[in-house]
Amino acid sequence: MELPDTLVASDDIVDEKDMSRTRHGITLLNIGSDFLHYLKRQPVGMLYMEADLYFTPDGRKYIPDLCFSFRENDILNEERDILIGTPDLIMEVISPTSLMEDTTKKYRDYQHFGVKEYWIIFPSLRQISIYFLDQGSYHLHRVIAESGQVQSRLLPDFQLDLETIF
Repeated sequence: MELPDTLVASDDIVDEKDMSRTRHGITLLNIGSDFLHYLKRQPVGMLYMEADLYFTPDGRKYIPDLCFSFRENDILNEERDILIGTPDLIMEVISPTSLMEDTTKKYRDYQHFGVKEYWIIFPSLRQISIYFLDQGSYHLHRVIAESGQVQSRLLPDFQLDLETIF
């Protein structure tokens, strides 16, 4: 099979956006897989990946990489196939194109709407920062980089091993 003329097969040409998109996808799948395994053992809520989320029915649409809601706070609107309400936990996997949005605008918005725990995941740094909401403001719970395990404050039995997700 011959490659089309528009493709270039060379180790010298690397598209940084393609690399970050690939790294983003792999990280997202690894975290999602570990989270789903946890939820099979402990069915305490629902995990949604890249779902349309509206904090209010007529509000702005967000598409968080992963969001989790406890069963008693399920935000799925089955009729419209969207999420409406405030999830308990949101995870955003950072890429060069999402850095400013995820670390400033979404950080402020998620805090404003009462998301209890916000994870900011940096695949290129092999780092995760976890923030928890206390009295309306986010506080840094933990930053872990390179290796080790990271644990949710909201879900104390849920842990991720950095070596398996990056």
